[in-house]
Amino acid sequence: MKDKFIRIFESIAAGLLCFVITYFSVFSSLDSLYQDKLYQIPRGMNQKIKIISIDEKTLAEYGPFNTWDRSIYNSLLEKLGDYPSVIAFDIMFMGNMNEESDTDFRNSIEGMDNVIVGSHLMFDTELEYDEKGNLNINKYHVKDIEIPYMADVVTTGFTNVSTDEDSVVRHVIPGIEYTDSEGKFSIISNL
Repeated sequence: MKDKFIRIFESIAAGLLCFVITYFSVFSSLDSLYQDKLYQIPRGMNQKIKIISIDEKTLAEYGPFNTWDRSIYNSLLEKLGDYPSVIAFDIMFMGNMNEESDTDFRNSIEGMDNVIVGSHLMFDTELEYDEKGNLNINKYHVKDIEIPYMADVVTTGFTNVSTDEDSVVRHVIPGIEYTDSEGKFSIISNL
C-alpha cells in the first residue's frame, strides 16, 4: 500500500514538474541555442551582395532619414545605374515630402524593373472559419497594409519581421494572403 502512494506521489510530482517547465518555458533558451547550432551554418557573406546602410555620419549630415528629400534616393539610383540586379529599399516611402522630387523619384523607379520598396502589414487577431468550417483564431489576419506612394509602378514586399524573446529572427513569413476592402484577393510576399 505504501509503495502505491509513493508511486502516485511521484507521478503527480513529475506531472507538476513537467507542467511548470513547459508553462514557464524553462528550457526555451536552450532550445533556441540548439536550433541555432543545428540550422545556422556559419559562412561568409556573398561578395556580390552590397548593403548600403544609413549610418550615424549620414544621419548627422542629413538628419532623420524619414525627413529626407527623395532626391537623395534618386541620386543613389543614378549612381547605381543598371549594375545591381536588385535594389531593395528597406525604407517606407509614405506620403509626400516634396512634390517635385517625389515625382522624379517615382518616374526613375517606374523605368526600372529591379527596384523593390517596402510596405508594412498591420495585423489583427480575428476568428475565422477554415475550408472545413472549423472556427480558428488567426493571429496573422491582415487588417490593413501601409503601401508606398509609388506602389502602382514598383514591386513591393512587406518588411514585417518578428523576433524571438532573445531578439533573434529565426522565423519568417514568406508570403501572406490578403483580401482588401473591395474584395480583391492577393498574395503579398516578404521583402
